[in-house]
Amino acid sequence: MPKISVIMPVYNTEEKYLKEAIESILNQTYVDFEFIIIDDGSSNNAQEVILSYKDSRILYIQNEQNLGLIKTLNKGLDLAKGEYIARMDSDDISLPERFKKQADFLDKNPEIDILGAWFNCIPRDRVIETFTTDEEIKECMLINSNNIGHPTVMIRKSTVDALGIKYDETNLYVEDYALWLSLIEKVKFANVGEILLNYRIHEKSVCQTKELEQSLNVQKIMVLAQGKYFGIDNTNVLNVIEKLKINQNITSKDLLAMNNFAEQIKIMMKRRGFQCQYDINKSFYKFAVKKCKKDFLFLKLLWLGNLNKLLRLHLGFKLLNSVRFMNTAAQINYKPAKPNISAVMALYNTPHKLLEKTVKSILNQTFSDFELIIIDDASVMEYGQFFGNFDDERIKYFRLEQNKGPGHARNEGIKKALGEYVAIVDSDDIYMKNRFEVQKEFLDKHTDISLLSGVFQFSNNKKKSSVMEKDKDIKTFMLFNSALTNAAVMLRTDIFIEKNLFYPEKLTFGEDYSLWIDAMFSGIKMANLNDKLMIYVRRKNQLSKTKMEMQANILKDLYRKIFTHLQLDFSQEEIDLHYNIYAQKCGFMTSEKISDWFNKIIQHNKNLQIFDEQQLIDKKNQTIENYYKFKTRIFKLKILEYNFCIYKPFKITFEKRI
Repeated sequence: MPKISVIMPVYNTEEKYLKEAIESILNQTYVDFEFIIIDDGSSNNAQEVILSYKDSRILYIQNEQNLGLIKTLNKGLDLAKGEYIARMDSDDISLPERFKKQADFLDKNPEIDILGAWFNCIPRDRVIETFTTDEEIKECMLINSNNIGHPTVMIRKSTVDALGIKYDETNLYVEDYALWLSLIEKVKFANVGEILLNYRIHEKSVCQTKELEQSLNVQKIMVLAQGKYFGIDNTNVLNVIEKLKINQNITSKDLLAMNNFAEQIKIMMKRRGFQCQYDINKSFYKFAVKKCKKDFLFLKLLWLGNLNKLLRLHLGFKLLNSVRFMNTAAQINYKPAKPNISAVMALYNTPHKLLEKTVKSILNQTFSDFELIIIDDASVMEYGQFFGNFDDERIKYFRLEQNKGPGHARNEGIKKALGEYVAIVDSDDIYMKNRFEVQKEFLDKHTDISLLSGVFQFSNNKKKSSVMEKDKDIKTFMLFNSALTNAAVMLRTDIFIEKNLFYPEKLTFGEDYSLWIDAMFSGIKMANLNDKLMIYVRRKNQLSKTKMEMQANILKDLYRKIFTHLQLDFSQEEIDLHYNIYAQKCGFMTSEKISDWFNKIIQHNKNLQIFDEQQLIDKKNQTIENYYKFKTRIFKLKILEYNFCIYKPFKITFEKRI
């Protein structure tokens, strides 16, 4: 089996260029390769030229009819037998050391799947020095341009087979870029930082003959990839591209939609750790500004400072060429692309009547600068038309293909959130009109707090929950259970994403408590507002004994998580004791075990200082006191039973109090 398989499609290539391309491969210093040349039905003397080379490494294939470049490339992928597959165009020139340097690189870097290289454009003699690292390449490809020169590519055959890699026939003239973007989350890229190929540009090159079509196709697949990768609605920008394809002028509204889309992408890129070295889709925006009607709204947006970056891309426009549009444009209120708050709702089969009340309570908030992200967790019920009836652009509805639980749905919502704050909302509760307003005001004022909840009221009995307002009180209570109401939580988006704090997706109960534990040990400060933020709607769902046991076991697992963070050695007996303290099951305790267990926690807490020590001491004393009260009640019951029992079946013993 050869080390490298070289794939070179040929279609009516000029004889001079074809000979130079073939000879550049045959003259490689690295000789362990097969050279698959596929003639795609050429009508010139290409076959004669190819067959004139008598080299056993050449595998000549002739298509019976012209299949086109993409089908021919896929045919080559199927035929390739080498460990690495090298691309080659029939009019380019590979430098003699190309294969050796690329094969050596892949041998030394097994984590790299797709490898390109720097190249020189001929006859212009212009060097293209692209990024060399995976992160830089991916950032450039996502928001700026293709960063892997297709004729320079060498790819692992194992990656091709494992991922079923094929070029997409619908992506004409940009098949390579579309393929890289489709693989961006599955593979690692690199470029060799040396010139290894001469890339020929001539009047018959695709980049010359199909420049506009290729450019717009590039932008389309880039926008599609951005929408998928960052979870952003790209419909408006795709509509702009379709207008430009038919040479139709776009409006200032279209330009504003593009600008907003770019702002959203930049927010998401920063959250994913990219450096954001470029203006988003710069070349496309430059072209779009040229094709935009310079109407009154265009000037208004410039005055507001919303299109300053775009203005720098194209000057010299004609002013006020659309008098008809002036009156309507003056009435448009600009809304920034980035809302202040992102409300995230996990939805699964909530009845329409109940859901309608919830959504209305959210849309009627006194603070209106928010987006409502609804993640439908593959419900059986239909909601598309339901949300469409609200006719509110703040609603963003997404439906998942598979049901993965509320934790996964909320995480998807948080990842899509554009707001500075995320407000968690349930699909069946009612929210006070001022909830967002008071929480935002508190977080704006207390910049050290990143997790905030508050009071809720039960719908059936009008009782209100009690809350601990201060961080130290909340965290000490968290030693036993959650002290924050999940459906009333507001958190700082960027901090939670940067610290990789998300809901666990496998838990069916206590997923919020688990997240708060992670946040607590990540240094997140918490607070509760002593304000009623929501009405908790109780639905008829009686807990079975089996479900109660399951929840108890989950709580015990979360206790293990806490004690592992504290670097505390513990036994199953101690975990059971901790749960019994929480559940106030005094019959399964002794005062000595209670005292020893709390002392152990207090000692291990001294290093991290997560829990308030005095509160732990008070909790220990209170638990011991409750234990003795329980023992006293049991003793009195035994005395009573003894007095009424004829046969006196048991002996009364006393425990000395410590």
